[in-house]
Amino acid sequence: EARNAIGKVGPDTLPVKNMLEKIGFQYTNEVDPFDGGPHYRCKLNDILPIKNSFEKELILSENVETDEEFIVSFKSEEHPFIAVKTPAKFHGEHGIILPARITEEFNLNNGDIIQGIPF
Repeated sequence: EARNAIGKVGPDTLPVKNMLEKIGFQYTNEVDPFDGGPHYRCKLNDILPIKNSFEKELILSENVETDEEFIVSFKSEEHPFIAVKTPAKFHGEHGIILPARITEEFNLNNGDIIQGIPF
């Protein structure tokens, strides 16, 4: 029974396998020497969240009309790192517009650097 489990994904970890494959990882025909589980690997630049990441300048605006959502991160006066899931809209090649409620809550200013990934 133990031999048949080596290199296989169990029912409890099947969602993790699916998530890894969805973002670019592939099974390498290797197993972990400690737990016998399968190894999944991917080149760093091929991981979809990294491949699709961006860094843009904040453009203040009254509203954002879009169905696109992102996980964005930025620095604030009170915190060295904050990340939120929010609607956002690209503005030109280098800009991004966030909802006023986000920019006001975190006291963000025009030109602040916003990093993020599509959600």
